[in-house]
Amino acid sequence: MAITAALVKELRDRTGIAMMKCKKALEEVDGDIEEAVLLLRKQGLATADKKADRETNCGAVGLAMGGGKGVIVTVACETDFVSGNDVFRGFVSELAQAALDGGATDADSLSALDVNGAKVSDALVEKIQQLGENMTISAVDVVEGETLAGYLHSNGQVATIAAGNGDEETLRNVAMHIAAASPAPASLDRDGVDAELVAKEREVIASSDDVK
Repeated sequence: MAITAALVKELRDRTGIAMMKCKKALEEVDGDIEEAVLLLRKQGLATADKKADRETNCGAVGLAMGGGKGVIVTVACETDFVSGNDVFRGFVSELAQAALDGGATDADSLSALDVNGAKVSDALVEKIQQLGENMTISAVDVVEGETLAGYLHSNGQVATIAAGNGDEETLRNVAMHIAAASPAPASLDRDGVDAELVAKEREVIASSDDVK
């Protein structure tokens, strides 16, 4: 069977895999697109297995909110090149929405859910094959509250959620301030601040010229 450009494009649209890989898969199965999809999935598992030991020191976060709940999903990858990729960041955003809709509370429960008609664990394998890097779901954080506001920074690296009983605009400003804070806030509330840290800060203040 002739492998036409239209057939290759159809497989590319269905799988997101590079055109040359799609063409090669179609050639191996004599143009049967369903068999080509299956072949690419098998190849994806092999690719993911080979990359599983690679370190994932970069990544992106996705934020989804609704129904009194907010979810931040963190997906790790190998390089800044992929972490800034629109395909990767879009995928992370989809996982956050899937976690919110499906009630996921950790990586395992998220992996068992569906995203865009496929199991999340399978979709992750496909993204590993598509983008050529190891990827892992490294965190799923859930926040619930009477009123919620979230902030996702434009670089896709930082997301925050503020919960309380105030107005949403105020909470959004709080979420933005938390995202901008460096280092990150030491605690979510007064009671959670480490006593040793408090003692050190009091010592610094007491010894300052402004206090004397």
